Amino acid sequence: MLILTRKTGESIQIGDQIRIKIIDVNRQFVKVGIEAPRSVKVHREEIWERIREENIKAGALPSLDLSGAARLLKTIDPRKDSGEESESENETPTSVPNEKE
Repeated sequence: MLILTRKTGESIQIGDQIRIKIIDVNRQFVKVGIEAPRSVKVHREEIWERIREENIKAGALPSLDLSGAARLLKTIDPRKDSGEESESENETPTSVPNEKE
């Protein structure tokens, strides 16, 4: 861990795009300002931990049996419900319309 001493108004530069500025110091607190691109997530540690825990819980959800759902979807032909006739996968059309007609 790098430990630095800074006074009010001084800054710490991290890479090219992140700057941490000491705004105010009193007996118990240090107020810092953080300048970073919007793509960089900046959270207080307790919020970061809460987000991490929620992500772990979300990853632990039971997996769904999608193979059963896929079998059900294969048996449903949407053209039958709409009144259209469907062709079997093994059948080929007996006539093909001529573009000139």
